[in-house]
Order: sequence, then C-alpha cells, then structure tokens
Amino acid sequence: MVRQAKQKGLKSATHRLALKALTSLTALASFTALLSILPCPLPTGLSIPPSGLSPMPTELSLLPPAAAQGTVTQSNIATVKTTFVDKSRNKTIEMRVTSPTKPGNYPVIVFSHGAGGSRDNYLGLIDVWAPSGYICLQPTHDDSIALMRRTNPTANIVTALDKTNEHAYWVSRGRDVAAVLDNLDVLAKNLPAGVTMDKQNIGVGGHSYGAFTTLISAGAPVLIPKGVVPGYGGLTSFAQPRAKAFLVLCGQGTGKVGLCFPDKSSYAKITAPMMVMTGSKDFGQRGQQPTWRMESYTGSLHDGNKYLLYINGANHMTFGGNGNRLFKRGSDSNLFGYVQQGSLSFWNAYLKNDATAKQALIDQQLSKNSGGVVKQENH
Repeated sequence: MVRQAKQKGLKSATHRLALKALTSLTALASFTALLSILPCPLPTGLSIPPSGLSPMPTELSLLPPAAAQGTVTQSNIATVKTTFVDKSRNKTIEMRVTSPTKPGNYPVIVFSHGAGGSRDNYLGLIDVWAPSGYICLQPTHDDSIALMRRTNPTANIVTALDKTNEHAYWVSRGRDVAAVLDNLDVLAKNLPAGVTMDKQNIGVGGHSYGAFTTLISAGAPVLIPKGVVPGYGGLTSFAQPRAKAFLVLCGQGTGKVGLCFPDKSSYAKITAPMMVMTGSKDFGQRGQQPTWRMESYTGSLHDGNKYLLYINGANHMTFGGNGNRLFKRGSDSNLFGYVQQGSLSFWNAYLKNDATAKQALIDQQLSKNSGGVVKQENH
C-alpha cells in the first residue's frame, strides 16, 4: 500500500498542476481523475501483462465528436442540441439528442455526465452507441462548469466538486433523470423523420458523479439529512422503474462522508440488470482503492444479471473517452476500446434482447480475448 505521507505529497503537487491546466476546461468529468496517477498496487490476482495489450477482437474506432452547434448529420447519426422544461420544477434542462438517421424504432439511453461536465462530453461512447441503433439523451446537470459560469465566471472543477457534497445536487440529478423520462415525447420531436423511441427498452448510464446518478436511478437509496432539502429527509429512493438496464462507470462505494452510499444494503435494492466498470488506477476522491468502486457490484443481488468489467491500467478518465482529453496518454485509447465494447454488449443484451451478446457477457468473452487486460465477473 502507498505510504500516506508519499501519497499526500503527490496529491498536493498533482492538485497544483491540475488546477492550472483546468482553468480553460469545462468538459472534465471529475477531479477524482487526479488520483488516478498516484501509484497503487492492483487488487490481488490482477496484473498488467508485461508484453502489453493484446489485440482486441473487434476494433471500434473513436469517431470524431459531433459539431458543437445546431443539428448535425454525421454519416449515419444525427445530433441535436436542444432544451426542454421540467414543469414540475419550472427548470430548463439543456440536452444533446443523438440518434441513428435510418428510420426505425430504437432503444433509448440516458447518459449522465461527471462533476463539472455537460451534454457535450462522452462522445467517444455516444458515437459508438448511436450508430449501433440507440437514441442517446444527454442532460446537462446543475453542477456543470459551463452552466455555472453563466452566473459565476470563476467557477471551475473545484466549484463543481464542492457540489458533489451538497445533497440538493443529489436530488437535482435524480430529478433530472426522471424529467428526461417524463419528457420523451417532447425530446422525440428532435429526431430525424421515421426515427422513434422504443420506450419499453430504456437504459440509464453515467460516469463518476453520473455513475452515482445512475445508481440512485437504479434504486440504490441514499441518506438525505432532514432539513437540508425541502421535502426530503432520511433514506431516499430515486428509483426509475421505467429503465430496465444500468451502466455504472467508476461508481461510488460506501462511506460516512462525501459522495457515497450508507452501506452495501443500498445496492441490494437494485434488481434490474447492471454493469459496473472500473480499473486498477481508478481511485476514489478520498483515496479509496479501486475495490471501493466495485462495491455496487459486490453488494448487489446474485440474481444472474449483474456484471463487473475491470480494466488493468485504466484510470478514472479512461472511461470518459475522447470527450475528456486531459490525462489521455499512451495506451488509454486502446483501453477505452474495451469500455466501448463492454458497454455495447451490455446494452445489446438487455435493451435489444440479443442472446449472443448476453452469452458473451456470461462467458466473459471480452476478458478471454484481452490477454489479461480485462477481468470480467458476473453473478
């Protein structure tokens, strides 16, 4: 285990470097990426092969991001940046809607960004899912740096991280997901002609703070102190039964303070199919080991539809793909390919009822093809 004194010194230097680099960045998903560059041993039994990465069975290229403004058609996908009003809160929510252009009825994925991010992130995932036959909906949450800078020009990633400890933002994120699902018909007006939403097959996913949003949407209750958020108090559920599958990228474990769940019994409340992803360098904001990020999997019910995908060498930002470029170096793009493949297999298995994809998950095929880079489990 890394000595605490050494770890503290490394964190301090890293924080100073990152704060300087982040001045002009608004797309960073979470400051916990800083901890991903600290040295730390791998969990027992996991290692990176000395020979490096093995070839992936199917190469999924990182497609260029969709343009920033207006309606864009990018080969076989269309992207629209729009807004809608959640009438229950009188709140305008900014959205990115990405879909196939070919007419058809497609499953829906709601994806939640990390702290400080926005609808404009995670295009490395969206640009793989959408051409594969999914309508992807990306809301911008209140902790977005870009959003906060409209009223606070000095807002930065530290400002955004402060919001992860404010329970009002937990509530806001949970209600944002509900609002998106409540307004599918409104959002569907942005789709190309002949493209419709399959409302019987909806998935919710997210990275970092977005993974927390996904876990509460999946049914894991959290503690909201009484008197802090009007109308809320005690163990609170934000479960969204309209969604049938959940993708958790770099999620949170249990703890007493910060962004966490009260105990592992919270995860046992999740009955829907769920895939949890993390990596050997994906440490928690308070220095928790990568095993902490596995707790939503290890604490979940053994009901045959829970999956873990662990990537040796992957840090926190590996899972964000080309929407987050700081910390992208070396073999990260190769590692991100496993995130693309694993997530697509999961969506195909549970949103398209693809028996071949589901069997590949059960057989841990990606792990077998990775030469030891990927470790998969399921229960």
